[in-house]
Parts: sequence; structure tokens; C-alpha cells
Amino acid sequence: MNNPCVDSLNQPASHLLHMMAAAESPSGLIKQIEPCLARQKYAGISGVSLQAGPLGNWSHGDGGGILVDGDLLHAGRSLGRLRVFGDEHSEAGQSIRQMAPLLIASAARLLALHEAERRAMIDPLTGVLNRHGLEVRLAEEAGRARRNQLPLSVLMIDVDHLKDINDQMGHGAGDRSLRSLADVLTASVRGSDQVARWGGDEFMVLLPETDLEGGRMVAARIRRLLSKIPAAPMVSIGLSEMAGTDSIERMVSRADQAMYRVKKAGRDGVSAA
Repeated sequence: MNNPCVDSLNQPASHLLHMMAAAESPSGLIKQIEPCLARQKYAGISGVSLQAGPLGNWSHGDGGGILVDGDLLHAGRSLGRLRVFGDEHSEAGQSIRQMAPLLIASAARLLALHEAERRAMIDPLTGVLNRHGLEVRLAEEAGRARRNQLPLSVLMIDVDHLKDINDQMGHGAGDRSLRSLADVLTASVRGSDQVARWGGDEFMVLLPETDLEGGRMVAARIRRLLSKIPAAPMVSIGLSEMAGTDSIERMVSRADQAMYRVKKAGRDGVSAA
């Protein structure tokens, strides 16, 4: 098998630039760099860091002098910062410094693509995942649950009387209700759970490694937190757990049906399927 780091020993700057051009994500870039840095300190390069705040931070290795320290600008905005560390007196260090503008431009492009991909999966009103984003995570978590025989549950949540809020108080008030609910949902779940706006006034919460009873506890926590917030919307919540050879579609459909049972029973409640 060819070692992707062999050429990097002779031409580390060119090889680093090539990896940036070929990488599909910042994390993918760092993953490629790791074995190369481990091989004789990348012939004079000891660390690479991409710091992008809300977009994420990726780094591997450290120490040595700063060879590159550049602001990653795209369309007039700063997306983050690239730093490359190493021996400034080595041939590799001097080569990296000479190619710094190209490395910075390539890293900026990589972050811009990462930002665009994230935006395609984020609901712009509430800041949580959109339907596409959650469908990607649903497929990942369902596969993991089947492989490891783990429970997986979802909550389908609908804002009660959102149309009345929009009609009586304006769409700005309706938007505030949706954002408030998104914040409550995010505050009510674990870091491994996923909150998404499924569409319109519907949200979904994906609960990995959580059975039906655990899902009930999360639903109760959501309602309890909503009750403490002035003017927070009431919600109807449907809950289902993936069982056996269940498909994602059936699990989601059961949660949806359970949510509509709450609606028909007078709203502001929880039902499990």
C-alpha cells in the first residue's frame, strides 16, 4: 500500500497544500495530516490548527515556532484562523512560509465549503437542524442502533395554536414562539440528542440509546421547562421507539400519529405509540 506521507518528507509544503485541496472537510484534513505529522515530525512541521469558532476547531500537534498565522477570509468575512507550527530554520519551515498565502487561501475555501454544508442542514429561523439535517442523523443513528441492538426513540412536537398567535399577534410573535421552543428543546436534551425543525410548526427530537420510558422523561422535562417561561407556547408531543426491524419511516409515522392523538384530545399533552 502506498504511504500518503512519503512524498511529504521531501516536499511537505506542497503535500500539505495538496491535502488541503483534496480534503472534503476540516476534520478530514486533520485526519490526513495526523499520520504525516507523526512521521519524523513532518520533516520540520510539528502542528496544524484550524480555529473557526462556531464552525468548529480542529488541530493536531503543537510546539515549535509559528510558520503560518493567517486570518481565513471569504467574501469579506473572517471564518477563522490557520496556524502551522514547526522549525522555522528547517527547509520545510522556509517552504511553508513561502507558500503561506496559498495555504491560507486553501484553508479559507475549505472552511467556506464547511459553512455552506452546515447551513444546508440548519433551519435559519431557529438555529437547530432542518429536516434534511435530521434525516441524515436519523439514518446514522438508526444504523448504529440496529448494529449494536440499542434503543432509539423520537419525539414529534407540534406548537399548539401557532396560527392563532400569527393571526392575533403577528408573524413576528409566531417566530419568537418557534425560537423559544427550539431553545427549550435544546436545553432539555443531552449533547448526543438532536433537535430539528421538521417543518412549519413541527419539531422532532432524536434520542439515541433511549427507550420509550426515557423518551417520556424527556417529554416531561420539556413541558416542565416550558411551563416556567412566560408566554411560552403549549405543545402536543408524540413519542415512539424503533422496534426490531422497524423502518425509520414507521417509527416517525407512529410518533406523528401519537402527536395527532394529543391534538384531537385537546392539545397540550404527551402520547406514546
